[in-house]
Amino acid sequence: MYNKLLLFILLVVSTCSCVPVNSSNDKMTGVPIALNDMNKEIVIREGLDMVDIYRSFGTLDFKVENLSSSPISFPADFNVRIFINTGGKWQSVENQVDYSGSGTILPIRSEYPPGIIVSVMPVLSIEQSRNALRVIMWGKTVDTGEIVGAYLDVNLK
Repeated sequence: MYNKLLLFILLVVSTCSCVPVNSSNDKMTGVPIALNDMNKEIVIREGLDMVDIYRSFGTLDFKVENLSSSPISFPADFNVRIFINTGGKWQSVENQVDYSGSGTILPIRSEYPPGIIVSVMPVLSIEQSRNALRVIMWGKTVDTGEIVGAYLDVNLK
């Protein structure tokens, strides 16, 4: 009896340990690059007083820096995607910002240290604003056309 119980416990533990829990290898829905491949060539940083500005105006401002050796090309909407963590799962959130123009080229940091500011305006209920957000964006290196991306998890509490 003891051996059967031990075997059952080992089976349960080994089965549970094989279930992925949003690892850094995950790809988010609609995003062409895995999380573990992000934040290498470009990074997203919180803007100054970001949470206070969000509470007042509903927008989140981020600074985007290019760490690569090639300029990065972005479409007009910067391929920005917003996700909310609800019950341990990431779900897409609408972004109310209407980006205009034909796109942006982000120079390398040594040529343009300030980077660029990208704003988003997530559509959230009061309850949802207590959950973690993940902001993702991606573009292509001008030199090779490689897709590069970055993400930042944000807590609005």
